[in-house]
Amino acid sequence: MSNILQKEQDNIDALKHYSKSQEFKNSHRIQEALTEINTALNLNPEFSQAYTLRSELYEKLKLYDKALEDINHSLSINNNNPESLYQRGTIYWQKQLFDQALQDCMKCVEINPNFGMGFSRMGTIMQDLKQKDKEILYYNLALEKDCVYYQDEQKYDQAFNDFNQAIQINPKYPNAYMNRGNLYRKTGDRDKALKDFNKAIQLEPTSAITYYNRGVLYDDICDRDKALIDYNQAIQLDSKYAKAFIYRGNLYKNIGEKEKALIDYTQAIQLDPKDADVYNYRGTIYADIGDRENALIDYNKAIQLEPKYANAFINRGNLYDFGNRDKALKDYNNAIQLDPTSAVAYYNRGGLYDAIGDKEKALIDYNQAIQLDPNNAMTYYDRGALYDGFGNRDNALIDYNRSIQLDPKNAKVFFNRGNLYQNIGEKEKSLIDYTQAIQLDPKDATFYYNRGTIYADMGNRENALIDYNQAIQLDPKYSNAYFNRGVLYDEICDREKALNDYNNAIQLFPKDPIPYYYRANLYKNIGDKDKALIDYNQAIKFDLRDAVTYFNRGALYDEIGDRRKALIDYNQAIELDPNYVEAYINRGNLYQNNGDRDKSLIDYNRAIQLNPNNVNAYKNRGNLYQQLGENEKALIDYQQGLSISPNHPIILCNLGDYYFLLPDHNQLALECFQNAINYLLSLSQFEITQYHLNQENIHFLQTKFGLLQELDQQIQKFKIIIQKLSIENHQQLQQMLKYNTNCQQILSKINPILSSQMAEQIKPENQQAQNDQLTKILQDIQQLNQKLLQKNKENDEKQLNMKTNQLEEKVDSLVQQDRSQIELLLNDLDKPENQYQKIYYLSLFWRLYNYLQAVQQVSTDLFQINPNAIIETNSEQVLSIVQKNSYFGQVTLSTQPLIRDAFQIINAALDFAIDEKNESKFKQRVRTLNEILVFFDVNPQKLEIEVQMAAIALGKQQQPNVKQRKITNFSKKVDDLLAKEKSSSELLKDVHWICGTEDAFIILSYLERNEEKILQDQQKKLREIFEEGVKSYSYTPQVQQVNQGCSSICQII
Repeated sequence: MSNILQKEQDNIDALKHYSKSQEFKNSHRIQEALTEINTALNLNPEFSQAYTLRSELYEKLKLYDKALEDINHSLSINNNNPESLYQRGTIYWQKQLFDQALQDCMKCVEINPNFGMGFSRMGTIMQDLKQKDKEILYYNLALEKDCVYYQDEQKYDQAFNDFNQAIQINPKYPNAYMNRGNLYRKTGDRDKALKDFNKAIQLEPTSAITYYNRGVLYDDICDRDKALIDYNQAIQLDSKYAKAFIYRGNLYKNIGEKEKALIDYTQAIQLDPKDADVYNYRGTIYADIGDRENALIDYNKAIQLEPKYANAFINRGNLYDFGNRDKALKDYNNAIQLDPTSAVAYYNRGGLYDAIGDKEKALIDYNQAIQLDPNNAMTYYDRGALYDGFGNRDNALIDYNRSIQLDPKNAKVFFNRGNLYQNIGEKEKSLIDYTQAIQLDPKDATFYYNRGTIYADMGNRENALIDYNQAIQLDPKYSNAYFNRGVLYDEICDREKALNDYNNAIQLFPKDPIPYYYRANLYKNIGDKDKALIDYNQAIKFDLRDAVTYFNRGALYDEIGDRRKALIDYNQAIELDPNYVEAYINRGNLYQNNGDRDKSLIDYNRAIQLNPNNVNAYKNRGNLYQQLGENEKALIDYQQGLSISPNHPIILCNLGDYYFLLPDHNQLALECFQNAINYLLSLSQFEITQYHLNQENIHFLQTKFGLLQELDQQIQKFKIIIQKLSIENHQQLQQMLKYNTNCQQILSKINPILSSQMAEQIKPENQQAQNDQLTKILQDIQQLNQKLLQKNKENDEKQLNMKTNQLEEKVDSLVQQDRSQIELLLNDLDKPENQYQKIYYLSLFWRLYNYLQAVQQVSTDLFQINPNAIIETNSEQVLSIVQKNSYFGQVTLSTQPLIRDAFQIINAALDFAIDEKNESKFKQRVRTLNEILVFFDVNPQKLEIEVQMAAIALGKQQQPNVKQRKITNFSKKVDDLLAKEKSSSELLKDVHWICGTEDAFIILSYLERNEEKILQDQQKKLREIFEEGVKSYSYTPQVQQVNQGCSSICQII
């Protein structure tokens, strides 16, 4: 540490020991006080107040010689200190040296006429000299001055006692009220102060000094209108009252009326040209209005009048700080020497040290300023900024927080703390602070600019753009704001606006390399490579050490085919930054394209060594390994790349090509392509460009993916078809082998297409050609599959014909068997004892067969032609089909209309059974019954057999001599039907005929209700379904006997 710094530190420490000694003295701990004051004097042998204090301590110990020696030393340093003169006078008095004691006390009150203790000591001297009149005179003066003394010494209780005593003695003494009012003002009791001032003015309305003092009180409480009125009144009462002009000038200065303040300060100087304070005040006004020359004159005058005027030195130092920092430093040093307790002096000197880069000294001064004044927000702010510059962000944050706590309306502190939060990655907190700074000062462009950068970092481009716009509106020459807005426009691919902003940034600051660099990138992206090259050259011109610009210019040379210059730039980038990973990757890629694969591999390995998480290094090395035929290493690199960036579209496509060329990996390949395309479609245009891709590339990949999908489908189709190909002889085997060979020849053409690097595939001149080649391959394998299908079709037709013939023979045989069995069963029914069974058989067969045959024909003739046709049971088309297809067999009716009536009655009964609202269900019924007949493969011939077999089986279960039948849901409709038919034939009146008819209704209802169940049962024959329908029927409970009988089977159902 330098001698000057050490001396300053010693002075600071001496002051601390001095204060500690005072505390010990006041608590009568004299020895401890002596220890502290001795330490203070060892640190600062020129500390006059310390000698005075030690003299007082020696006096208390009655060591008068030592006390006299110290006080003489103090006066040798400062012979105008009234306290020191009083102390020496007291020692002389103790030593009975009355003349010398009186001489010192008189000089003491001459320097400070309000020093009551000086008059008091003179009183004690006169008492010892037996001069009673002078004793009383000096004691009265002491009492009068005591109040002011106590007030000056901040011994307020004693002062109040004296003022109160004076008022008690004379309640109409205006000066007592005025002085007590001042004391109340100093102690913060402003209401009582105002009351005393008012009383004083009431008692003496022409007292200028009282109006002045009340004006000062109003000024303190910021009631400036009343303060101004009182200052005006004081000046009106006493136009030569300099202090009133000074304070009115101060008021004008505080409300921004600097011209009026200047007039009042000038008037005060005319009235009292020896008042250093007024020159100092006027100097600050001149400095504020930019008149530094007159400001300097005034500060010089103030210092001339009062060479120990610390504040004047501080203000002159501030003025010098603008251009003459040596003089400024000298003035700050003088101020501190004159007043070591001035926090402002340390603060300002710390600011100067900070500005000239002497950060260590700046920190010492800021620390001292804070120790002297721990409630000054600006000192914490500046020290926080200093810590921030050191990188000591913890301490910087503490100081910013404290500054905000003391002054929550200082926008710059919030701004600086926002910067700190931004630098440590606390973006949300940074955003809050920038917003607060803007609320406090909405006219500062920098605040909006910095908040815009936070919004941009957080991806909130809309708000970032708003803030950049506002920053530019407030400061149209803000080059950084133009640049950042240009970057934002560039990111959202609004390149015209981006270019305009880059141009503005360059125009405002033409030697900044960064806007040139970004504009070069933009030109490169829009294909204007000549302009891009010019801007890269310009950026390098202004910054020869920027490796990134060399790298990008090298990439541009590489792109335009000038590989020699590209290699030079990549080498230069690596020389400037030996750890530049991307430069190694690009140079490796250049070596690879030049065929120098060994160097290429070295560069890729170096890139991975420098950054094991660089996805492009693994991608490019994987491509190189694939070119070298080291597919396993290529696969490892591709997989490693995806572990770092799972959605990297280029690696996914490379991996897709790799897998597609492997046997039985097509699905994995297609998944890679699909993932790559899905990811690219989710990106913004700017994000797509980060992969050096564009929309044409994405379209190419989508087309390629579609072609590979179709190719895979055709390959799988080929495998399925070839497996089905019949190889029952040598000729067919040879034919199958030929097809396999043809397929392999076609697929072998895929290999050279998918083996090329994706970077080559996506070149505009290659994209269409590759997809055309894949399309041709697809067409070839489609044609091969068509040939195979045709061949299989021919074979299938041969086999089908053989099977059909065999099946038809088998069916004919089964039908013949059924007919033979039916013939035997019917012969049995013709026996006289089985006539009741035959009647039941005839009734059931006739009703069920005719109805189902009619439904089958309606479906064929009507619904299959028009599925949406709305056809009712009573339509002429339906009834015509029913009449035409009716089968009578052994049953004879007198008229055809009865057939139609019977059909309608059956439908009505079934409608009622399905839906009690009796709405027509005919169309659905036809569909349902026909689906069942189709399911059982029943043609009209088979239908006749199935109904016959069921009717015979159910007839066999009838009982003879039945007289009654049980009631069913269909009994009423059956009765209606029989009523219409009884006149036609006696056969229709038989009770077994009635049961057969009723069972036909039951079977039809069962079929309609249980379609789903029936269609699921593939083991049963249709005849068994008919029988199951009758057997599963549940009767309606019988209420009364009926005249007609019912078969046992009818009763069962």
